[in-house]
Amino acid sequence: MSFKSNQRYISRDRIIISKLLQDSIPLPRRHRNWQSFKKQFNNQSTYMYNFKGYTIVVNLHYAFRHFTQNTYNEQRSHLNGVLYDILHNPLLVIKKYNKKSKQNSLQFYKPYKKNSELYHIMMFQVLEVEENIYLYKTLYDVQNSLNKVYEIIKTVDSNTVYFKYEDA
Repeated sequence: MSFKSNQRYISRDRIIISKLLQDSIPLPRRHRNWQSFKKQFNNQSTYMYNFKGYTIVVNLHYAFRHFTQNTYNEQRSHLNGVLYDILHNPLLVIKKYNKKSKQNSLQFYKPYKKNSELYHIMMFQVLEVEENIYLYKTLYDVQNSLNKVYEIIKTVDSNTVYFKYEDA
């Protein structure tokens, strides 16, 4: 799978931004309040989603709060509309060992656009808490760190869980 993503998005060891822009979708509208946010998840407080044999568990109270109260005190509320979409329709998902937590993790990536601006959204540290059960931790725009996008595109095939254009 990585071979295909590499072919599609890397040229001369550089990311082809125009191709990512072409494959991006409009940035979903942000949710202005908790009720609107949880409505997309059927008004549950915990959301479980099976993706390619991996169960992703999202504590929705934590997720909603984390868009404004996070490690770096960054305002990410403008991104709270992407969580559902990136879970259900990612561009690329990889499995990676997290050295800090000493756990397997999944990383989801998808580009979005607003006007002519490209947002590189990654869902990091979806940590394995039991075999094939992963807990959502954080999501943010890695625009200022495109090396993370490069790394996920270049991930070896054996660690690539999903690539949208694998059969293209």
